[in-house]
Amino acid sequence: WACGWFGSIRFGFSAETTDGAATQTTTITACSCPFEEMAFHDPARVCGLDRSIWRGVLSVYAPGATIAATTTRAGGDEACVAEVVTPG
Repeated sequence: WACGWFGSIRFGFSAETTDGAATQTTTITACSCPFEEMAFHDPARVCGLDRSIWRGVLSVYAPGATIAATTTRAGGDEACVAEVVTPG
């Protein structure tokens, strides 16, 4: 994941998006996480809360969209990523 210098920022998520028009997906990569220290101690709760907030936002602004795949740095992945799929 190419977060560039954003990965060193400690405020906010410094999110970047990549659109996959052919597959109707948007990949959201959080290059920074203000809750990272807590997430490494309890990834199920902290990262789970983050994903729940995303699902709530999607239910209001993109009702048919779903989160198809996620990764977390706290879970050992290279970056925190959510793949959002919108219906065609």
